Amino acid sequence: MTITAYTVTCDNRIVNKTAYLTGGTELSGETRDNAIDVQSPDILVTSAAPINCNYAYIPHFGRYYYVKVTVIRAGLYLLRCNCDVLMSFRGQFAHSRCTVRRTQNATERGNINEFVPDGDLPMFAYTEDCVHIFGSFADQWTSGAYVCTVG
Repeated sequence: MTITAYTVTCDNRIVNKTAYLTGGTELSGETRDNAIDVQSPDILVTSAAPINCNYAYIPHFGRYYYVKVTVIRAGLYLLRCNCDVLMSFRGQFAHSRCTVRRTQNATERGNINEFVPDGDLPMFAYTEDCVHIFGSFADQWTSGAYVCTVG
């Protein structure tokens, strides 16, 4: 099976990591014990050159993976892969319409519906009490307390 090995330098939470991929070394390998686990395959790779990568694309599965490389012996490496679902399926959800419940990106805050209830950010109501003095008209009442309400 063909594997394209990369080094990725961005945060795992970034969906499209294409701009952060470097390398692109083609490798050939076989699944360990001929068992296929698409979500987290272990792949044995024979290579004369040292393998230094932390990310890979496997066209056979059509997915991107985070990779941990273990040296078995000189020239034999074990790639323990864990699927990056954000990058692998970015086309299926990148342009979908949705309601954003929370974001840390200040430029996207204008796209949030603030009236959608959020369990982490409790909604509350409050009232504001204001006292306004009406000048000489209020000075005529010297004793007692008077409350004027509006609404």
